[in-house]
Amino acid sequence: MVSLNITSNKLLKFYHLSVKDKLKFVVYSLMFNFFLFIFRLLGYKKSKKIINSIVNPSKNTEDIKEKNVENESIIIGYSTNNTLLNPTCLERSLFTYLILCLYGINCDLKIGINNSSNEFSAHAWIEYKNRVINDNNDQIKNFSTF
Repeated sequence: MVSLNITSNKLLKFYHLSVKDKLKFVVYSLMFNFFLFIFRLLGYKKSKKIINSIVNPSKNTEDIKEKNVENESIIIGYSTNNTLLNPTCLERSLFTYLILCLYGINCDLKIGINNSSNEFSAHAWIEYKNRVINDNNDQIKNFSTF
């Protein structure tokens, strides 16, 4: 019953997106799976080069406007959370960072370590103008960036 509820919530979120945002979701979903494959195979630099040649924002007639950054990161987040490849927070954040940077958005990739428990753990997220845009503030409050 729980998994059915989670699935229906995801479908509801998708249903309420505009047609343009639904198209972006599909494109980002395909690109993210491709990114994961080449990132795991070739590393970040080569992945970035390949994705840049595909996205090429200079060919895009409509860049992401500053006011739409958070909305864009939400759509990217929907795309990166709905994959069969079980991506890490670092992979999701790298992809979000890459896409936003390709569109000229100045954002920060943050990596932190958990300083509130005895076990070592790390987490990655994106900040835009000192606001977390691809994660939950409650989740990152226990992490110190380095």
